[in-house]
Amino acid sequence: MNGHGNVVTLMTGEPAARRRVDAAPGSAVVVGSCPCAECRTDLVLGARPGAWFRAVIRVGTDHWELDNLSLDAEAWLVDLENPTSRVSAAPGRRRLIGPFEFADLSFRVGPCEAGEHVTVIGPEAPLTVGRTACRASTAPLVGAGLQPGTAYHAVLEELCRGASDDGVAPTAAALSARLHTRGWAITPKAVEHHVDYLFQRCFPGEAGRARGWKRTALVSLITRTQALAATRVGGLVKGGRTPVPPMSGELSPVVGLARTTTE
Repeated sequence: MNGHGNVVTLMTGEPAARRRVDAAPGSAVVVGSCPCAECRTDLVLGARPGAWFRAVIRVGTDHWELDNLSLDAEAWLVDLENPTSRVSAAPGRRRLIGPFEFADLSFRVGPCEAGEHVTVIGPEAPLTVGRTACRASTAPLVGAGLQPGTAYHAVLEELCRGASDDGVAPTAAALSARLHTRGWAITPKAVEHHVDYLFQRCFPGEAGRARGWKRTALVSLITRTQALAATRVGGLVKGGRTPVPPMSGELSPVVGLARTTTE
C-alpha cells in the first residue's frame, strides 16, 4: 500500500521537478505524450520526437487497471521490487490489472523507448484474480505416491523453495548447493538423476524430455496443486509463503521430513 488507503499515486520527472497525481477509487488518470485539449492528459510525459502514446489508469477499490489507448506503442509494467517480473499491454489492450504494488510504467515502439517513465504506486492485485486450476491438472502428483524422507523428496522440496515467483526452476547446481546446507551431499549430476526419477513418477512415458523442462514441469505441477489444496495441507513452503501439496492420497497432509531412507 502507498500510505493513503487505496489511492493510486503516479509520479514522473526528476526529484527537483517531480510531477505527481493521486487518484482515489472510482477515478481515472490519463497519462501520455500529448498535452492537447482533445487528449485531456492529466500527467503529460516527455516523449521522443515523433512519438505519441496514451493510456488510462482506472482505480478500483482493491486494484488498478490500465487501458493502453496508443496506436502503435506497447505499454510495459515492471515490478520495481523485482525487475525480472514484468507484463505488457499491446496497443488497444484494455483492462490490464496492475499486478505490482510499485510499478514502472513505460511505452515502447518496436525496440525503442518512446518517452518518460511513470512510477505507479497502488494496491497489489488480489492473488485470486484470474488464477485457477482443475483437479485433473493435479492428478499426476496425487497419484505418484512420493515418499517423504527420501533423497528425491528433498530434491523436490528444494526445487519448490528455489523456484522464482514466475515459476522459473533453479538449476541442478543451485539445487545441489541448497541441499548441501541441509546435510544432503548430492552432486548436480545426482540432482538431475532425481529430477528424472520424479518426472518419470509423475509423468510416465515422458522421460525423454529435456531436464530444464522437467524441473519447470514439476514446479508448475506443484503450483497447480497448491492452488487447490493450500488451505488443507501444511509442510513444505515454496518461496517461504505457500504450503506444499500432498505427496500421496486425495488431500492428506505432508508427513514430516525425517531422513530415514534414500532412493
